Amino acid sequence: MFVLHTSNRTENLLSHLAQVIDAQPLNSPFDKELFLIQSQGMERWLSQQLASQFGVWGNYHFYFPGNFVSEISAPFVGSSTAINYQREQMVWIIEQLLRDIEQEQIELFQVITDYLQGEGRGVRRFQLAQQLARIFDQYQMMRPDWLRAWSNGKLLGLMPGTSTEKWQSELWRRINQQFGDCHRGEIWQRAIDTIEKATELELREKLPQRISIFGLNTIPPLLLNLLKALSRQVDIHLYLLTPTQEYWGEGGSRRAQLEQSVNDDTTALNDHRLLLSLGEQAREFQKLMLEQVTFTHEFASYEMDDAVDGDE
Repeated sequence: MFVLHTSNRTENLLSHLAQVIDAQPLNSPFDKELFLIQSQGMERWLSQQLASQFGVWGNYHFYFPGNFVSEISAPFVGSSTAINYQREQMVWIIEQLLRDIEQEQIELFQVITDYLQGEGRGVRRFQLAQQLARIFDQYQMMRPDWLRAWSNGKLLGLMPGTSTEKWQSELWRRINQQFGDCHRGEIWQRAIDTIEKATELELREKLPQRISIFGLNTIPPLLLNLLKALSRQVDIHLYLLTPTQEYWGEGGSRRAQLEQSVNDDTTALNDHRLLLSLGEQAREFQKLMLEQVTFTHEFASYEMDDAVDGDE
């Protein structure tokens, strides 16, 4: 079951969460309430608010997206943690590869060797390794299709007009050749494939009863696919903070916009420049959900008129 809760006030979403916990207690008092969040600040705030709501609050666990996917995937793909593809480990792997690149002096990596010339090259090399480790870490969850193509020697025409994709893909292939095709994105995709094929009995033995997603303003496609697969057996509750109940990317209601049943007339929401300029990530997330997720139930709780005056 995949349930969507929306509101323009976090307090309302908290009220929805408390009602779900109170009305639908877990099957065993030893089971933990599991939360998927984005920050430690949200963890502290939720803990304090739920303690105030219930008087006593315990036996819960908060996950960040990466840790959540790794732990949920483990029963289906083994205990591999893809340690060599974790950000902290990749820093040193890439730092050594950059040393090798400096010695090779090949044209493909000219932009890197030029950057590393001069005084302080050791510091610059380490800082570059940190940045590249961060980028490749994000690619594993956000763009595993890119990494798969690069591992197979294919270029996707990204970053046109520069050599960036060429040298990034070659650097990734060198990492891949050392440690194999077992980065987190690949492991998580295997877990998703296994979960989608598993029987309900197999899932029931390995999965929690409920997962509450609170405070995330975007979900990577890979994580969203995992949540969709889990919703066959797990109660997934997504608590989403949105400024309006309408579809606010191109105007019209959310469902009507998806079905393209509205005309192309400019609406007040289109004219609200602040909303459109600051909400690009949230708009893309909303579009992704409408295209890929069919929610079992949807609950909304808004405290203002959904209409937006574009002149204000």
